[in-house]
Amino acid sequence: MACALRRYGVTDPGKTVNILNAAQAVHIVCVRRAFVVAFYFSYALRHIDRRAYLVDGIGGMFAQQTQPIKKSATVIAISFIPYVKETLEAAATALKKRSALIVITARPLSPMALQAIVSQVVKEAQVGNFYSPTSSLYLAQTLSIGLAFCRQNNH
Repeated sequence: MACALRRYGVTDPGKTVNILNAAQAVHIVCVRRAFVVAFYFSYALRHIDRRAYLVDGIGGMFAQQTQPIKKSATVIAISFIPYVKETLEAAATALKKRSALIVITARPLSPMALQAIVSQVVKEAQVGNFYSPTSSLYLAQTLSIGLAFCRQNNH
């Protein structure tokens, strides 16, 4: 699994799984093209009995959706260039509340990646202005399955 992930630019999936396993809740922040990945990730985490919350800001509710984040939670912020202000603000809120911050992005020097406990840098296919979310979805699925396996073996 690790070799296949490295081909897509993903590093240290074990650390990410351990952080997700320790979290009391997982808040997944997304806007625009990151929505597909975040929606799938929250869906997959709920299937393995994890408290997962999609922070999508629908109806302008970003502040209200990030308000319940606690220190015992993990925040996954998914953002690509151009970085969305709401995702950056949600990541800042997570850091302010001393929550674990995991970032999924396309650049190792993205504003959030430099502050995250773990930064997963994925290489997405691009044709013109169209980006494929395949690598990010692969990462979300792999981390979810890794977490399921970890939880199954710990019980």
